[in-house]
Amino acid sequence: MDWHFLKLKDGLFLNTLVPVGVSLWKTQILTENASDFALYMTDVNMDNFAVRPDGTILLIDVENIVIVDRLNIKNDQSKLHHSTGEFCKDCLNFSFEDLCSHNQSDHNYYVVCKGLLVPGSYFSSKGLLHDIPKAVEIQTNLSYLLKECAEPTKIFNRFHIVPKLLQVMKSLL
Repeated sequence: MDWHFLKLKDGLFLNTLVPVGVSLWKTQILTENASDFALYMTDVNMDNFAVRPDGTILLIDVENIVIVDRLNIKNDQSKLHHSTGEFCKDCLNFSFEDLCSHNQSDHNYYVVCKGLLVPGSYFSSKGLLHDIPKAVEIQTNLSYLLKECAEPTKIFNRFHIVPKLLQVMKSLL
């Protein structure tokens, strides 16, 4: 079945729900893994992703990836980094120094949620996940989860929100 034509529960027609869920899951793999390397996307916009007919999402512009060798990070440095997007009103920004001096960052979650998913995102005025039906919103609190991923009220909250977002998206299929 082609993902473009999936009809979701409660009349929710978001042909982006499946690829968005997959992209968040892949982002989770890039961010939270047991390998000695972390990969961070620094140029995230809709033109940098492609979707195969089977629904597989590909990051097609990988010239702007930061690769962090976690073995070269000093033990006395903070293990986690929180992306804030400061000093940049309508764009995604980051610091190479911040990404490369921490074992783990929520940067990938920041760029996907703030850059693509939420209403008023940097690359889509509506965001990829928009017009959530009231029944779905009441059941899942999806708008809150998206907003909390884009602009968390607690530092490092994205690490807790993304698994919940993935669970909600899976439940809607």
